[in-house]
Amino acid sequence: DKQKSGAAIEDEENSNGSRPSASNNDLPFEAKTISFADADAEGCSAMEQRIQQLAQSLSRVGRVLDRHRESVFAERKECENVT
Repeated sequence: DKQKSGAAIEDEENSNGSRPSASNNDLPFEAKTISFADADAEGCSAMEQRIQQLAQSLSRVGRVLDRHRESVFAERKECENVT
């Protein structure tokens, strides 16, 4: 019983290739409710996380620019010393 023939597997698949599932009428409908305060707090938390990510990205960009500026100044100094 554990192994099924190819025809049996095909019979279980719907026309779109997905496995059969219970129809929407068979499942109990359950709506999730959330208060405005909870939704607002969740939105603020997500925004704070995004701000923190952006601040970290800006910090990395700043460090890269600092290294680049220092290397440009070092190259200019070498050129001035050569001439």
